[in-house]
Amino acid sequence: MPEIIRHGDLLLRKLEGGVPKSATALNTLTLAEGEATGHHHTITSGQAVIYAPASVTESVQKYIEVKSKKAELTHQEHKPVNLSQGVYGLSIEREYNPTDKVIRQVLD
Repeated sequence: MPEIIRHGDLLLRKLEGGVPKSATALNTLTLAEGEATGHHHTITSGQAVIYAPASVTESVQKYIEVKSKKAELTHQEHKPVNLSQGVYGLSIEREYNPTDKVIRQVLD
């Protein structure tokens, strides 16, 4: 069974295989920034690379490759979590607003 980690509004799923060749490495260790609070989900220790996929889908909005034995993911309002070595797909939680009848990204 694949490793699944929830960190606030982020869902990380450990993937089999590597990062797709079409993905582009980003020059950041921040996975997501909160629009409402300015808080952020960031890799603060260990070695990791964050990638943008060639096309964003509901199930993968970014890839995280943890190159060290573990990396720590932190956020100002959540307990830190350790990610083990490997590749993860990142999804950001969405919500349905019945009044507006729209699906939107959860604001952190």
